[in-house]
Amino acid sequence: MVLASVAAACDGASPSHTQSTSSAQEHAAISGSQAVDGERLPKARPLECDPELSNECIRQFDNRTVEGQCVRGWCVTKGPGCIRDRDCHVEEDCRRSFCDDGTCRSEPKEGECSIDEQSGRCHLGICEPEYVTSPESCSLPDAAIISDGGTADSGAKDEVAELPDADVVAGCQSPENPCLTVVCSPDGTCQYLNAADGRECKTVAGGRGQCSAGRCALDEQVALAPVKTCKTVKRRRYNYYTGRVERVSRDKCRSSLRYRLPDEELHQQRKKLIESIRKGVHYDMAAGMVALPDGGYNLILVNSRSRDEVRGLVDPSFVAFEVAGFTFKTKWKSAGLQVWLDGLSEGWGLPTSGSRQAIRKGQKASKLGFFGVVEVSTYRKWLEKSFTSLEPSPALQGVISQPTVQTDRPAETPKESN
Repeated sequence: MVLASVAAACDGASPSHTQSTSSAQEHAAISGSQAVDGERLPKARPLECDPELSNECIRQFDNRTVEGQCVRGWCVTKGPGCIRDRDCHVEEDCRRSFCDDGTCRSEPKEGECSIDEQSGRCHLGICEPEYVTSPESCSLPDAAIISDGGTADSGAKDEVAELPDADVVAGCQSPENPCLTVVCSPDGTCQYLNAADGRECKTVAGGRGQCSAGRCALDEQVALAPVKTCKTVKRRRYNYYTGRVERVSRDKCRSSLRYRLPDEELHQQRKKLIESIRKGVHYDMAAGMVALPDGGYNLILVNSRSRDEVRGLVDPSFVAFEVAGFTFKTKWKSAGLQVWLDGLSEGWGLPTSGSRQAIRKGQKASKLGFFGVVEVSTYRKWLEKSFTSLEPSPALQGVISQPTVQTDRPAETPKESN
Protein backbone atom coordinates (compact mmCIF):
# COMPACT_ATOMS: atom_id res chain seq x y z
CA MET A 1 0.00 0.00 0.00
CA VAL A 2 1.16 3.55 -0.67
CA LEU A 3 0.50 6.43 1.67
CA ALA A 4 -0.68 9.40 -0.38
CA SER A 5 0.89 12.12 1.75
CA VAL A 6 2.92 12.53 4.89
CA ALA A 7 1.31 13.60 8.14
CA ALA A 8 3.15 15.55 10.79
CA ALA A 9 5.06 13.47 13.31
CA CYS A 10 4.05 13.53 16.96
CA ASP A 11 5.91 15.94 19.16
CA GLY A 12 5.97 16.76 22.82
CA ALA A 13 7.98 14.11 24.59
CA SER A 14 7.09 12.96 28.05
CA PRO A 15 9.72 12.87 30.81
CA SER A 16 11.81 9.79 30.15
CA HIS A 17 12.25 6.97 32.62
CA THR A 18 15.24 7.43 34.95
CA GLN A 19 18.11 5.24 33.85
CA SER A 20 20.97 3.84 35.91
CA THR A 21 24.36 5.44 35.33
CA SER A 22 26.43 2.96 37.29
CA SER A 23 29.03 0.97 35.40
CA ALA A 24 29.09 -2.81 35.14
CA GLN A 25 31.99 -2.97 37.62
CA GLU A 26 30.18 -0.79 40.16
CA HIS A 27 27.02 -2.84 39.77
CA ALA A 28 28.86 -6.10 40.33
CA ALA A 29 30.50 -4.67 43.43
CA ILE A 30 27.19 -3.50 44.87
CA SER A 31 24.87 -6.43 44.05
CA GLY A 32 27.37 -9.25 43.77
CA SER A 33 27.91 -11.57 40.81
CA GLN A 34 28.53 -15.21 39.96
CA ALA A 35 30.79 -16.92 37.47
CA VAL A 36 29.14 -18.92 34.67
CA ASP A 37 31.47 -20.49 32.08
CA GLY A 38 34.13 -18.00 33.10
CA GLU A 39 31.78 -15.02 32.64
CA ARG A 40 30.52 -12.76 35.40
CA LEU A 41 26.72 -12.54 35.47
CA PRO A 42 24.88 -10.11 37.76
CA LYS A 43 22.36 -11.28 40.32
CA ALA A 44 18.95 -9.70 40.90
CA ARG A 45 19.20 -5.92 40.84
CA PRO A 46 17.03 -3.06 42.10
CA LEU A 47 16.59 -1.39 38.69
CA GLU A 48 15.12 -3.01 35.58
CA CYS A 49 17.85 -2.51 32.99
CA ASP A 50 21.27 -0.97 32.88
CA PRO A 51 22.13 0.02 29.28
CA GLU A 52 25.85 -0.04 30.18
CA LEU A 53 25.54 -3.62 31.40
CA SER A 54 23.23 -5.45 28.98
CA ASN A 55 20.46 -5.14 26.42
CA GLU A 56 18.39 -8.15 27.48
CA CYS A 57 16.58 -9.01 30.69
CA ILE A 58 14.50 -11.78 32.18
CA ARG A 59 11.56 -11.64 34.58
CA GLN A 60 11.43 -14.61 36.92
CA PHE A 61 8.01 -15.73 38.16
CA ASP A 62 7.21 -18.69 40.40
CA ASN A 63 6.51 -21.08 37.52
CA ARG A 64 7.80 -19.26 34.45
CA THR A 65 10.69 -17.15 33.20
CA VAL A 66 9.86 -14.50 30.60
CA GLU A 67 12.55 -13.16 28.26
CA GLY A 68 12.68 -9.44 27.67
CA GLN A 69 14.72 -6.69 26.09
CA CYS A 70 16.08 -3.54 27.69
CA VAL A 71 14.70 -0.39 26.06
CA ARG A 72 15.81 2.92 27.57
CA GLY A 73 15.78 1.53 31.10
CA TRP A 74 12.62 -0.59 30.77
CA CYS A 75 12.36 -4.36 30.51
CA VAL A 76 9.98 -5.08 27.61
CA THR A 77 8.74 -8.63 27.01
CA LYS A 78 9.54 -10.44 23.80
CA GLY A 79 6.61 -12.79 24.33
CA PRO A 80 4.71 -15.01 24.44
CA GLY A 81 4.77 -14.47 28.21
CA CYS A 82 3.79 -11.21 29.89
CA ILE A 83 5.67 -9.04 32.37
CA ARG A 84 3.01 -6.45 33.23
CA ASP A 85 -0.79 -6.38 33.35
CA ARG A 86 -0.65 -3.79 30.55
CA ASP A 87 0.85 -6.43 28.20
CA CYS A 88 -2.44 -8.35 28.38
CA HIS A 89 -4.75 -5.39 27.91
CA VAL A 90 -7.82 -5.98 25.71
CA GLU A 91 -10.60 -3.43 25.20
CA GLU A 92 -13.54 -5.32 26.71
CA ASP A 93 -16.40 -4.10 28.88
CA CYS A 94 -17.04 -7.36 30.70
CA ARG A 95 -13.61 -8.78 31.44
CA ARG A 96 -10.47 -7.64 33.21
CA SER A 97 -7.18 -8.84 31.76
CA PHE A 98 -4.07 -9.24 33.90
CA CYS A 99 -0.66 -10.91 33.98
CA ASP A 100 -0.59 -13.91 36.31
CA ASP A 101 2.75 -15.60 36.86
CA GLY A 102 3.95 -14.63 33.38
CA THR A 103 0.74 -15.73 31.60
CA CYS A 104 -2.14 -13.51 30.46
CA ARG A 105 -5.48 -14.36 32.05
CA SER A 106 -8.87 -12.69 32.36
CA GLU A 107 -11.73 -12.67 34.82
CA PRO A 108 -15.36 -11.57 34.35
CA LYS A 109 -16.63 -8.18 35.46
CA GLU A 110 -20.16 -7.13 36.33
CA GLY A 111 -22.04 -4.05 35.23
CA GLU A 112 -23.61 -2.40 32.21
CA CYS A 113 -22.23 -2.76 28.69
CA SER A 114 -23.14 -2.03 25.08
CA ILE A 115 -24.05 -4.62 22.45
CA ASP A 116 -25.05 -3.73 18.88
CA GLU A 117 -25.57 -0.10 20.01
CA GLN A 118 -28.04 -1.26 22.65
CA SER A 119 -27.66 -1.49 26.39
CA GLY A 120 -26.83 -4.82 27.97
CA ARG A 121 -25.35 -6.34 31.09
CA CYS A 122 -22.21 -8.35 31.67
CA HIS A 123 -22.75 -12.03 32.42
CA LEU A 124 -19.90 -14.55 32.77
CA GLY A 125 -17.53 -12.16 31.01
CA ILE A 126 -19.71 -11.53 27.95
CA CYS A 127 -22.04 -8.65 27.20
CA GLU A 128 -25.54 -10.09 27.01
CA PRO A 129 -28.82 -8.40 26.03
CA GLU A 130 -31.13 -7.48 28.88
CA TYR A 131 -33.31 -10.55 28.32
CA VAL A 132 -30.53 -12.85 29.58
CA THR A 133 -30.23 -11.17 32.97
CA SER A 134 -33.94 -10.19 33.11
CA PRO A 135 -35.69 -13.35 31.88
CA GLU A 136 -38.63 -13.06 29.51
CA SER A 137 -41.74 -15.19 29.72
CA CYS A 138 -42.05 -18.48 27.88
CA SER A 139 -44.44 -21.43 27.71
CA LEU A 140 -43.77 -25.14 28.10
CA PRO A 141 -44.82 -27.28 25.12
CA ASP A 142 -47.06 -30.27 25.72
CA ALA A 143 -44.23 -32.78 25.21
CA ALA A 144 -41.31 -30.88 26.72
CA ILE A 145 -38.28 -32.98 27.58
CA ILE A 146 -37.70 -32.98 31.33
CA SER A 147 -34.17 -33.09 32.76
CA ASP A 148 -34.93 -36.30 34.70
CA GLY A 149 -35.97 -38.09 31.51
CA GLY A 150 -39.74 -37.70 31.93
CA THR A 151 -42.15 -35.46 30.04
CA ALA A 152 -44.31 -32.53 30.95
CA ASP A 153 -47.26 -34.97 31.26
CA SER A 154 -45.40 -37.31 33.62
CA GLY A 155 -46.10 -35.19 36.67
CA ALA A 156 -42.53 -33.87 37.10
CA LYS A 157 -43.66 -30.24 36.86
CA ASP A 158 -40.93 -29.00 39.22
CA GLU A 159 -38.14 -29.85 36.76
CA VAL A 160 -36.73 -27.50 34.12
CA ALA A 161 -37.54 -28.36 30.51
CA GLU A 162 -34.72 -28.12 27.97
CA LEU A 163 -35.99 -26.90 24.64
CA PRO A 164 -34.16 -28.04 21.49
CA ASP A 165 -35.35 -25.02 19.49
CA ALA A 166 -36.09 -22.33 22.06
CA ASP A 167 -36.50 -19.51 19.53
CA VAL A 168 -39.50 -21.25 17.95
CA VAL A 169 -40.89 -23.41 20.73
CA ALA A 170 -40.82 -21.12 23.73
CA GLY A 171 -40.03 -17.63 22.53
CA CYS A 172 -36.71 -17.61 24.41
CA GLN A 173 -33.95 -15.76 22.57
CA SER A 174 -30.47 -17.18 22.14
CA PRO A 175 -27.63 -15.85 24.36
CA GLU A 176 -24.36 -14.41 23.00
CA ASN A 177 -22.34 -16.82 25.12
CA PRO A 178 -21.90 -20.14 23.25
CA CYS A 179 -21.52 -21.90 26.60
CA LEU A 180 -25.00 -21.02 27.85
CA THR A 181 -28.13 -22.99 27.08
CA VAL A 182 -31.65 -21.61 27.35
CA VAL A 183 -34.43 -23.45 29.18
CA CYS A 184 -38.04 -22.69 30.02
CA SER A 185 -38.68 -23.08 33.74
CA PRO A 186 -42.02 -24.29 35.18
CA ASP A 187 -42.81 -20.76 36.36
CA GLY A 188 -42.94 -19.66 32.72
CA THR A 189 -39.67 -17.71 32.43
CA CYS A 190 -36.60 -18.29 30.27
CA GLN A 191 -33.51 -19.36 32.16
CA TYR A 192 -29.93 -19.35 30.89
CA LEU A 193 -27.80 -22.13 32.36
CA ASN A 194 -24.23 -23.31 31.80
CA ALA A 195 -23.86 -25.74 28.92
CA ALA A 196 -22.20 -29.08 29.56
CA ASP A 197 -18.44 -28.93 30.06
CA GLY A 198 -16.50 -30.12 27.02
CA ARG A 199 -18.97 -28.74 24.50
CA GLU A 200 -17.21 -27.26 21.46
CA CYS A 201 -17.34 -23.48 21.18
CA LYS A 202 -15.55 -20.41 19.86
CA THR A 203 -13.81 -17.93 22.13
CA VAL A 204 -14.47 -14.19 21.99
CA ALA A 205 -11.42 -13.87 19.73
CA GLY A 206 -12.71 -16.62 17.40
CA GLY A 207 -10.46 -19.49 18.44
CA ARG A 208 -11.82 -23.01 18.83
CA GLY A 209 -12.26 -24.20 22.39
CA GLN A 210 -14.38 -26.11 24.88
CA CYS A 211 -16.93 -24.98 27.42
CA SER A 212 -15.91 -24.99 31.07
CA ALA A 213 -18.17 -23.62 33.84
CA GLY A 214 -20.08 -21.46 31.37
CA ARG A 215 -17.00 -20.00 29.67
CA CYS A 216 -15.30 -20.96 26.41
CA ALA A 217 -11.67 -21.90 27.05
CA LEU A 218 -9.21 -21.98 24.15
CA ASP A 219 -8.00 -25.44 23.10
CA GLU A 220 -4.25 -24.78 23.05
CA GLN A 221 -3.39 -27.81 20.89
CA VAL A 222 -6.03 -27.07 18.27
CA ALA A 223 -5.02 -23.39 18.22
CA LEU A 224 -1.52 -24.30 16.97
CA ALA A 225 -2.79 -25.95 13.78
CA PRO A 226 -4.78 -24.11 11.10
CA VAL A 227 -8.04 -25.68 9.93
CA LYS A 228 -8.11 -26.23 6.19
CA THR A 229 -11.53 -26.00 4.53
CA CYS A 230 -12.21 -26.65 0.85
CA LYS A 231 -15.17 -26.21 -1.43
CA THR A 232 -15.68 -27.25 -5.04
CA VAL A 233 -16.12 -24.33 -7.42
CA LYS A 234 -17.81 -25.04 -10.77
CA ARG A 235 -17.73 -22.74 -13.77
CA ARG A 236 -17.92 -22.73 -17.55
CA ARG A 237 -14.83 -22.31 -19.70
CA TYR A 238 -14.44 -22.00 -23.46
CA ASN A 239 -12.03 -24.51 -25.00
CA TYR A 240 -10.30 -22.88 -27.97
CA TYR A 241 -9.07 -26.26 -29.27
CA THR A 242 -12.44 -27.97 -29.41
CA GLY A 243 -14.56 -24.85 -29.89
CA ARG A 244 -16.89 -25.94 -27.10
CA VAL A 245 -17.91 -24.58 -23.74
CA GLU A 246 -16.94 -27.01 -21.01
CA ARG A 247 -17.90 -27.30 -17.37
CA VAL A 248 -14.86 -27.43 -15.10
CA SER A 249 -14.58 -27.74 -11.37
CA ARG A 250 -11.74 -27.25 -8.93
CA ASP A 251 -11.27 -27.28 -5.20
CA LYS A 252 -10.80 -23.87 -3.61
CA CYS A 253 -9.15 -24.21 -0.20
CA ARG A 254 -8.31 -21.77 2.56
CA SER A 255 -6.70 -22.13 5.96
CA SER A 256 -8.11 -20.57 9.10
CA LEU A 257 -6.13 -18.19 11.26
CA ARG A 258 -3.78 -19.68 13.81
CA TYR A 259 -4.41 -18.54 17.36
CA ARG A 260 -1.12 -19.88 18.74
CA LEU A 261 2.39 -20.07 17.28
CA PRO A 262 5.31 -22.27 18.34
CA ASP A 263 7.89 -20.19 20.22
CA GLU A 264 10.49 -20.38 17.45
CA GLU A 265 8.02 -19.20 14.79
CA LEU A 266 6.71 -16.49 17.10
CA HIS A 267 10.16 -14.96 17.52
CA GLN A 268 10.70 -15.12 13.75
CA GLN A 269 7.48 -13.18 13.24
CA ARG A 270 8.53 -10.69 15.90
CA LYS A 271 11.79 -9.99 14.09
CA LYS A 272 9.95 -9.64 10.77
CA LEU A 273 7.66 -7.07 12.39
CA ILE A 274 10.65 -5.08 13.65
CA GLU A 275 12.22 -5.15 10.19
CA SER A 276 8.94 -4.16 8.51
CA ILE A 277 8.67 -1.04 10.68
CA ARG A 278 12.34 -0.20 10.20
CA LYS A 279 12.06 -0.39 6.41
CA GLY A 280 8.54 1.00 6.07
CA VAL A 281 8.63 4.08 8.32
CA HIS A 282 12.32 4.24 9.35
CA TYR A 283 11.72 3.74 13.08
CA ASP A 284 13.81 1.61 15.42
CA MET A 285 11.36 -0.18 17.71
CA ALA A 286 11.55 -3.11 20.08
CA ALA A 287 8.67 -5.58 19.70
CA GLY A 288 6.93 -8.17 21.78
CA MET A 289 4.10 -10.59 20.90
CA VAL A 290 2.08 -11.52 24.00
CA ALA A 291 -0.28 -14.51 23.94
CA LEU A 292 -3.84 -13.73 25.08
CA PRO A 293 -6.11 -16.20 26.93
CA ASP A 294 -8.72 -16.34 24.14
CA GLY A 295 -6.09 -16.78 21.43
CA GLY A 296 -4.15 -14.32 19.34
CA TYR A 297 -1.46 -11.83 20.31
CA ASN A 298 -1.03 -8.30 21.54
CA LEU A 299 1.72 -6.46 19.67
CA ILE A 300 3.87 -4.36 22.02
CA LEU A 301 6.04 -1.81 20.16
CA VAL A 302 8.42 0.45 22.07
CA ASN A 303 10.48 3.29 20.63
CA SER A 304 14.14 2.41 21.23
CA ARG A 305 15.42 5.87 20.29
CA SER A 306 15.46 9.13 22.21
CA ARG A 307 12.81 11.72 21.31
CA ASP A 308 15.73 14.11 20.79
CA GLU A 309 16.66 12.16 17.65
CA VAL A 310 14.81 12.47 14.35
CA ARG A 311 14.32 8.71 14.17
CA GLY A 312 12.97 8.83 17.70
CA LEU A 313 10.04 11.11 16.77
CA VAL A 314 7.67 8.19 16.38
CA ASP A 315 4.17 8.90 15.01
CA PRO A 316 1.71 6.19 16.20
CA SER A 317 -0.45 6.64 13.08
CA PHE A 318 2.51 5.76 10.83
CA VAL A 319 3.27 2.70 12.96
CA ALA A 320 -0.39 1.62 12.86
CA PHE A 321 -0.36 1.97 9.06
CA GLU A 322 2.72 -0.24 8.71
CA VAL A 323 1.43 -2.83 11.21
CA ALA A 324 -1.91 -3.02 9.38
CA GLY A 325 -0.13 -3.96 6.16
CA PHE A 326 2.03 -6.48 8.00
CA THR A 327 -0.80 -8.25 9.86
CA PHE A 328 -2.98 -8.33 6.73
CA LYS A 329 -0.47 -10.71 5.14
CA THR A 330 -0.05 -13.01 8.15
CA LYS A 331 -1.92 -16.23 8.93
CA TRP A 332 -2.06 -15.74 12.69
CA LYS A 333 -4.46 -13.78 14.85
CA SER A 334 -3.41 -10.33 16.06
CA ALA A 335 -5.57 -8.55 18.64
CA GLY A 336 -4.26 -5.29 20.09
CA LEU A 337 -1.50 -2.87 19.14
CA GLN A 338 0.41 -0.80 21.70
CA VAL A 339 2.77 1.93 20.47
CA TRP A 340 5.00 3.35 23.22
CA LEU A 341 6.78 6.59 22.39
CA ASP A 342 9.05 7.20 25.37
CA GLY A 343 9.87 4.01 27.23
CA LEU A 344 6.64 2.80 28.83
CA SER A 345 5.67 6.24 30.09
CA GLU A 346 3.69 7.47 27.06
CA GLY A 347 1.75 5.21 24.72
CA TRP A 348 -1.24 4.74 22.44
CA GLY A 349 -3.25 1.61 21.73
CA LEU A 350 -5.91 0.31 19.37
CA PRO A 351 -7.17 -3.02 18.00
CA THR A 352 -5.22 -4.12 14.92
CA SER A 353 -8.57 -4.49 13.15
CA GLY A 354 -9.12 -0.77 13.77
CA SER A 355 -6.00 0.22 11.82
CA ARG A 356 -6.96 -2.06 8.91
CA GLN A 357 -10.44 -0.55 8.83
CA ALA A 358 -8.95 2.97 8.82
CA ILE A 359 -6.84 2.04 5.78
CA ARG A 360 -9.88 0.68 3.93
CA LYS A 361 -11.78 3.90 4.64
CA GLY A 362 -8.79 5.97 3.50
CA GLN A 363 -8.54 4.01 0.24
CA LYS A 364 -12.24 4.43 -0.39
CA ALA A 365 -11.91 8.20 0.03
CA SER A 366 -8.96 8.41 -2.38
CA LYS A 367 -9.42 8.74 -6.14
CA LEU A 368 -6.47 6.38 -6.50
CA GLY A 369 -7.68 3.97 -3.84
CA PHE A 370 -7.89 1.17 -6.42
CA PHE A 371 -4.07 1.31 -6.59
CA GLY A 372 -3.72 1.18 -2.81
CA VAL A 373 -3.35 4.93 -2.25
CA VAL A 374 -4.77 6.14 1.08
CA GLU A 375 -6.29 9.57 1.66
CA VAL A 376 -4.47 10.61 4.83
CA SER A 377 -7.03 12.86 6.52
CA THR A 378 -9.74 10.18 6.26
CA TYR A 379 -7.33 7.54 7.50
CA ARG A 380 -6.41 9.60 10.56
CA LYS A 381 -10.04 10.48 11.31
CA TRP A 382 -10.92 6.77 11.46
CA LEU A 383 -7.87 6.07 13.61
CA GLU A 384 -9.21 8.60 16.12
CA LYS A 385 -12.24 6.35 16.61
CA SER A 386 -9.99 3.50 17.80
CA PHE A 387 -6.87 5.06 19.33
CA THR A 388 -6.81 5.40 23.12
CA SER A 389 -4.16 6.81 25.42
CA LEU A 390 -2.38 4.18 27.54
CA GLU A 391 -1.62 4.66 31.21
CA PRO A 392 2.10 4.66 32.06
CA SER A 393 3.43 1.30 33.24
CA PRO A 394 5.06 1.15 36.68
CA ALA A 395 8.68 0.11 37.04
CA LEU A 396 9.42 -3.41 38.26
CA GLN A 397 11.74 -4.67 40.93
CA GLY A 398 13.88 -7.80 40.92
CA VAL A 399 14.44 -8.07 37.17
CA ILE A 400 17.66 -9.84 36.23
CA SER A 401 19.83 -8.26 33.55
CA GLN A 402 21.50 -10.62 31.08
CA PRO A 403 24.70 -9.55 29.25
CA THR A 404 24.51 -10.24 25.51
CA VAL A 405 25.93 -8.97 22.26
CA GLN A 406 22.93 -9.93 20.11
CA THR A 407 20.44 -7.12 19.48
CA ASP A 408 17.48 -6.53 17.20
CA ARG A 409 18.83 -3.11 16.20
CA PRO A 410 21.32 -3.11 13.33
CA ALA A 411 24.80 -1.85 14.04
CA GLU A 412 25.34 1.82 13.32
CA THR A 413 27.49 2.55 10.26
CA PRO A 414 30.54 4.56 11.34
CA LYS A 415 30.86 7.95 9.71
CA GLU A 416 33.90 8.54 7.54
CA SER A 417 36.11 11.41 8.62
CA ASN A 418 37.15 13.98 6.08
